[in-house]
Amino acid sequence: MRNAKNLAKHELIGLNVRIERSADPSLVGVKGRIVDETKNMLVIDRGDREIRAAKNAVELRFDDYGILLDGKRIRYRPEDRIKKVR
Repeated sequence: MRNAKNLAKHELIGLNVRIERSADPSLVGVKGRIVDETKNMLVIDRGDREIRAAKNAVELRFDDYGILLDGKRIRYRPEDRIKKVR
């Protein structure tokens, strides 16, 4: 079960997300589904196009879970995140 304490350790691909804050003002408010993830980037599918967002520069809202997550907490390779996120 995903909750505020353990969401950073779960698989993020397939989750609906909205960018709440970003160093790039053009990304604020972008909503969509996460379709890919690397160590430093998230790819969000908006339906009409894919948006790339740097993890260390965004705060993400997962509306399905009511969770706000700082991208700096998940700035690891997806396969290593389970070991490193506390």
